[in-house]
Amino acid sequence: MANSKHRRFDWENLAAQAGHSVRKLSELSGLRSWQLRRECHRLFGCSPRSLLGDRRMKAAGALLVKEDRVKQAATEAGYIHSSSFCRWFKAHSHSTPAQFRSSLSGPGASGTESDGAGI
Repeated sequence: MANSKHRRFDWENLAAQAGHSVRKLSELSGLRSWQLRRECHRLFGCSPRSLLGDRRMKAAGALLVKEDRVKQAATEAGYIHSSSFCRWFKAHSHSTPAQFRSSLSGPGASGTESDGAGI
């Protein structure tokens, strides 16, 4: 029989609502910070910060595919300065936004199937 303390969450929805805040994710889930860390490690094998960071990276890749300009993608991703977005993107994907885009349209890439999830 399932313990009533174990809750099922729509983690993707909670992460979207939390944005980039682990504190907000904790509040939304109703879990204390230590419980949230434990659940994230149990379910996803990573910390809450890594979970939100991975989600943010996938969203950034999708924005780079969708938007004409990097500045637009940076703004939609919540960055005030596109240079900050570019530094963050490069640190996490090991390529600049421009390199990421050109890899989508380079040899062997169709450019039509990518949703940014391959990051």
